Amino acid sequence: MAKIVSLSSIPRSQFDKIKKQFRSSYKELEEHIKQYAYSHQKEGLFQTYLYIDDNGNYAGYISFTITSIDKSKANDKINIPTSINYEVSSLKITRLCVFDDYLKNGIGKSLLGFANILATTLQKTVGCRAIIVDSKIEAI
Repeated sequence: MAKIVSLSSIPRSQFDKIKKQFRSSYKELEEHIKQYAYSHQKEGLFQTYLYIDDNGNYAGYISFTITSIDKSKANDKINIPTSINYEVSSLKITRLCVFDDYLKNGIGKSLLGFANILATTLQKTVGCRAIIVDSKIEAI
């Protein structure tokens, strides 16, 4: 069965072996997972999760951070009550990548579903009103 696992659950030595199989036409996304994601996770900057398919293949990843948005810039999109006059906590998707060999298999949709679950969990535990996506124009 497919699963999504935290990058922090994978020992560095194992990650260094498996990252060689990660291939993306978006070289910035490939470089991020291979060069920066592990240290960013360890430093607490971002949290990255890997998608593992039914056969145990690493097929993609999604990275998150916490951010806030100004109420005046988002009110028409997320329906914030007028009584709130401060920034609103949000979950930010900083990167989402499906590796080239696994495109068009619903993995991106699964990773976005995971983002919704994470945002709902955050909403119930610390507060989270929206999901923000930091994406390249061509990826929208």
